[in-house]
Amino acid sequence: MKILQLRNILLSCVLGGFLSLLTTPLAYASDEAVYSEAKSLIKKGLASDVGFEIVESLTTEIGPRLAGSEAEARARSWGEGKFRELGFSNIRTEPFLVKHWERKFEQAQIISPYPQNLVITALGGSISTSPGGVTGEVVSFPTLQDLKDAPLKGLEGKIVFVDEYMTRTQGGSGYGIAVRKRSGAANEAGKRGAIAALIRSVGTDHHRFAHTGQMTYEDDV
Repeated sequence: MKILQLRNILLSCVLGGFLSLLTTPLAYASDEAVYSEAKSLIKKGLASDVGFEIVESLTTEIGPRLAGSEAEARARSWGEGKFRELGFSNIRTEPFLVKHWERKFEQAQIISPYPQNLVITALGGSISTSPGGVTGEVVSFPTLQDLKDAPLKGLEGKIVFVDEYMTRTQGGSGYGIAVRKRSGAANEAGKRGAIAALIRSVGTDHHRFAHTGQMTYEDDV
């Protein structure tokens, strides 16, 4: 019985090695063909402005296109037309359900001690204030973690501001840390009774442009 098992194992090894010898040149040849085709496509891409022209067309002719918005519907039609123009066939669109959020009007002012307007923008998914807005004392926190470490009492009626910078790194790793405050600030501020939350834009530049993005609320906020 042991001899039979050994022979079966030996036969399997021989067959396996034989099959691998048969398939290796074919696989190698296939890899070479794919690599050659990839090099050709890269060369064509570097010599062509088509990719840039597609992006330019979308951002210029359509612009911002939040999911579920009228602009998103126009972008869908634009995409169908663009693919046909490029020679693609079998182009289809499929219906889908999505939560719709619509940007309204944003405004913020410092009213004391030195009145001035602020440059702000709403984060996607955020709720609106009442028509008259909200007014309150601003309490600043250097980082989101400082806000998390704050007591659950003491921020009632206040406006929380998280002043956390994004660390500049070559690989962009600072973004993952800095972006946490987009959802975290409103959630942590809400748990502590604050009436609003503001954050420093997620970016390393110093321009007076507000950066937007997506946020979500926790169930208990």
